[in-house]
Amino acid sequence: MRHILFVYGALQMGGIETFLVRVSRRLSAAGVRVTVLLASRKGAPELSEELARWASIVYLEDLHVFKVKALRRLTLYQFFAPISRTRAEALLEDVDHIHFLESFSMLTACRLARLCGGRKVTGGVYYQYEFATWDMRSSYFVNAVAHTLRHVVPPRNMVFFNEACRSTYARHLGQDYSESALLPIGVDLSRLVRRDPARARKGRVVSIGRINSFKTYNFQFPRAVQALAAKGLQIEYHVYGDGDRRQALEAQIREMGCEQQIHLHGPIEYARLPEVLEDAWLFVGSGTAIIEAAGCGVPALIGVESEPQPQTYGFLHSMPGIDYQEADIGYEKRSFAEFCEQLHALSDEEYAQVCERSARKAEEFSIERLIEGFLELDKRAGVVNASAPSTRSLLLFASALVDRLAPRALGTGFWRRYEARR
Repeated sequence: MRHILFVYGALQMGGIETFLVRVSRRLSAAGVRVTVLLASRKGAPELSEELARWASIVYLEDLHVFKVKALRRLTLYQFFAPISRTRAEALLEDVDHIHFLESFSMLTACRLARLCGGRKVTGGVYYQYEFATWDMRSSYFVNAVAHTLRHVVPPRNMVFFNEACRSTYARHLGQDYSESALLPIGVDLSRLVRRDPARARKGRVVSIGRINSFKTYNFQFPRAVQALAAKGLQIEYHVYGDGDRRQALEAQIREMGCEQQIHLHGPIEYARLPEVLEDAWLFVGSGTAIIEAAGCGVPALIGVESEPQPQTYGFLHSMPGIDYQEADIGYEKRSFAEFCEQLHALSDEEYAQVCERSARKAEEFSIERLIEGFLELDKRAGVVNASAPSTRSLLLFASALVDRLAPRALGTGFWRRYEARR
């Protein structure tokens, strides 16, 4: 039986986390044993419970040479504390393949491979600029991320979820990623509930996802709400999620005087997504959430990553292929307000047709297509062994911590990677 180890941070509610649950479920059904190594015990209980049905969950803390109680809750330390070779070898005894989902878990995966004499190490670019070291201030940590991606993980071991992202990395890193896997993000359409378009409450717009720096649509769509109100078109915008930019969004809403039209509901349990979407007239967002909304038959406007204006490429169902949210695809952008007005002008029959087109588009991102490609990646991936960088783990921790605390005036560092120039 194949045995795959996923390495990640914490099971907070978000696109990567729900992706991890979906993939574990399908791999388990395909006869693959799955283990998930997490850096933090914090997270959404319902996700942990669901994941535990399909995978063994292990915590990095259990691999450490020594434990510092005062730093137990600091996820950054959990990633970079020294690891016991004996404990690592016991964990990886029959693991064939390690898969990372972001920068920290990439460095951890390669450390484990080096400690244990070599394993296949693959990774995915789940956020387009997660590894955007080309526009970061140099530091020990940033250089380790750049070196590992360029010289340790073979290009054929990488997964990209759209052509625009793959082209961006090839251009900036000077790597040939033509053999890298290009896969859809993978949504389990069988678990979605197709809602009746007649239940949509006209003007009710929903977003679901993290409120962070690169999901700028959370800050830009309220401007469309304000502009439409001035034209007599009343929109209610309901945002479900949390993140480090929530307070900034709350302040913007108060400043705009839109408290009656814009509502921040906080995090939502994954199982409640169909309930929230049942009477949604329109969805605005990105990542897996927009695919799931479309799969439920809700018209879905694309939230373009890091877009500074209240603009979008338009509806997901109008986009060709699997590229849809990246800032540099090259398609024309138009205002959110314009698309809202178009949707508002439709008859009930025309609106139902748009809902049907949304659901059909979501089929292009099915979990079946993803798992087929992931298993093929497992067969052909190269081994990462002793050539992995012998970085000092505590120095990595110190460098990443300094980067985190450094004032913004020092320029673009790792923690501002989603603000990097494209």
